[in-house]
Amino acid sequence: MVNDLADLIKIQSKNIEHYNKYPIALIFIIMLILVVPTTFLSSDNESSIASALTLDLLEGFVLTFVETIFFVYWFGRIGKNHTFLSFLHYNVMLSIAVSIPVIAVLLITQNFEASSWIAIIGGFIGVFYIIYMFSVNLALATGSSKKYAFGAILIVILIQIIFYTFIFSALVS
Repeated sequence: MVNDLADLIKIQSKNIEHYNKYPIALIFIIMLILVVPTTFLSSDNESSIASALTLDLLEGFVLTFVETIFFVYWFGRIGKNHTFLSFLHYNVMLSIAVSIPVIAVLLITQNFEASSWIAIIGGFIGVFYIIYMFSVNLALATGSSKKYAFGAILIVILIQIIFYTFIFSALVS
């Protein structure tokens, strides 16, 4: 598993079916465990860590399934038909692979003020790398074009924005 995660981080994805060999419960638990340090490192208010962690775990769980359903539909449109479980395994593995550099960037930038140029540039680099990594790995794994996979990632980002907007508006009300 470590080698496959390293390959995903290096943007050298294997075929999507390759990742079915890992038990879904194990990789889901690993994904959710990695939410904890991400939440602690990105939360600036200690009193809100519990609620932020709860929301992040909920988001990790719910959005993974929503994204997977979307990927099955999106890539099925161009004849790249894979099972829901194949996309779920792959999506969770990609989420784990993304968490590792995110945690590294958060560890580096936590020593700087949130408004410092280093933190801002580090954040932008992290976001662009994640979008690039997800897009290229998804294209490699499914055998689709990078543009088509990038379109899928942009729609997933839009879904996440809508999700966070809905959650935020529900919490404020």
